Amino acid sequence: MPQTTPGKHQEQTPHRESTTKSPEENKRRKIEQERMEAIEEVKMIEFFGDPSKAVKIGTSLDSSFERNLTDFLREHSDVFAWEASDMQGVSPEIMVHKLNVHPEARPVKQKKGPSE
Repeated sequence: MPQTTPGKHQEQTPHRESTTKSPEENKRRKIEQERMEAIEEVKMIEFFGDPSKAVKIGTSLDSSFERNLTDFLREHSDVFAWEASDMQGVSPEIMVHKLNVHPEARPVKQKKGPSE
């Protein structure tokens, strides 16, 4: 049997080598796909005519509720953190990316696996 990464099964078929995903990978992909799908249609509401400062709201909202919500969001748009620098008073440790690596661990170059 050809060498594969853990959790994958690889077998020879008459025409090519076949790799199947592990159940964990299939489950993870399904969850990621479910997160990306919106429950309902949405539309963008821009603040100050700036597309980078926009929020999404559902299109099935009652017109008076949508108007009230839009007015409320625009009125309070100054409290949104559009960028990390807008989060004054929040410790940078919350936003800083860190790799928790053991200080005595030596770097190891991984072998290249089969491309999918």
